[in-house]
Amino acid sequence: MSITRERPKLVYHYCSLETFFSIFSNSTIRLSNISKSNDSEEITYLLPKMKNFCANLFGEYNEKFSDNYRLDLDFIDKLFSYKFNEMSLIFYVICFSEEPDLLSQWRGYANDACGVSIGFSTDAFYPLARSIRSSYNFSQVRYSVDDLYDQIKNYVTKKINNDFSGDEKSDSLELLNIADTTVSMLLYNSILYKNPNFYEEKEWRLIYNPFGNIRRINDKMSYYDRMSEMFNKFNERGSFIRHPMTFHISNDKIVSHIDLSFYNIRKEFVKEIIIGSKANINDLDLDLFLLSNGFNPLKLYIHKSSIPYR
Repeated sequence: MSITRERPKLVYHYCSLETFFSIFSNSTIRLSNISKSNDSEEITYLLPKMKNFCANLFGEYNEKFSDNYRLDLDFIDKLFSYKFNEMSLIFYVICFSEEPDLLSQWRGYANDACGVSIGFSTDAFYPLARSIRSSYNFSQVRYSVDDLYDQIKNYVTKKINNDFSGDEKSDSLELLNIADTTVSMLLYNSILYKNPNFYEEKEWRLIYNPFGNIRRINDKMSYYDRMSEMFNKFNERGSFIRHPMTFHISNDKIVSHIDLSFYNIRKEFVKEIIIGSKANINDLDLDLFLLSNGFNPLKLYIHKSSIPYR
């Protein structure tokens, strides 16, 4: 199963009618804290597989050192525990699908087909993630880890061949540095891997991480200082404006979220609206609602779901 798909021109966000109303009334899309997701495997799906793989991979090199310079046998386990902690798992995400009219999406995310599917142009997302230091990432979700094994092994082998000097003391420290970087990379990409049973969703995600590529925020004072910037600061990047962080209650949890305004690009950003097969939406009311919020219904592809689901 290939994990690399061609970039689509449009991606679709399935949502309830209430969420649709909010998106178009405010010209915003909402990114929610993924750690509060109902999916118990979010972020952690990759963890046991990659922990075992890394333990075996780095263990092979560690065994080549004499006892005086050999790292603790559980050093990989400690690295994973250190990296994958509550403060490091702060990802804000909005999810999309390549599929505009998919029954499982209607059932799971659009109030059992009483909602809508909104087609957004992907052109607007890439400027957000263009810089290597950007806090944003727009990428497809992967449903296989096979290529990741190869990437890690190739990266580690190349680094060891280039950076090992032959001195056991310095090489053992370098092995720990390489392992630290590898686990950090896995943490950064953990948000993009899901169980292969979800493959049909062909999901893409816009991800915001307040810390960007910084992965050493383990001191709570530093963490709070960084996060406090999110409460009262607007920030413009690409064609979007990030609003200050806000909160809501969901399933008896306090959930933080980030709203991105697309007001300045709303006419070219929204391309399509698909109405769920169970939705009770009057065509004229919908047109008037869109007009009142600056959208021209004649320039949007608005149609009903083709799935006969009742």
